[in-house]
Amino acid sequence: KRKRTCYLCSLVDDTLRKFYANSREAEQKRWIDRLGLTEEETMGKLADYRQKIDKGADIRWCSKHFDSPVGLPKDPNPSPSLQTCPLRPELQFERLQQRYRNPTVSATPAASDSEMDVDE
Repeated sequence: KRKRTCYLCSLVDDTLRKFYANSREAEQKRWIDRLGLTEEETMGKLADYRQKIDKGADIRWCSKHFDSPVGLPKDPNPSPSLQTCPLRPELQFERLQQRYRNPTVSATPAASDSEMDVDE
């Protein structure tokens, strides 16, 4: 497995987070703000990083730069937009058969599902 180097402290590790693409300016600034630099230094470093990314540089930071109590959490996972639950066991096989025969069948069981005749 390829080990990468932290762009800030040169630590070699396989769990590094990649700096955002230039299309995500707000997120880039939030990362640079974590360094505690002055506004002028922050803008200079941000401009430097953006130029290097344009040239194809792979900028990554190690986890020690994400352990501070302020700013981004270590690995934010977005909450799911839709709550799901497994099908009732008695409907699973029947639903799979219907889905195989007709891909337009809804994935959520309706009240009449148990009464449907699947002898087509």
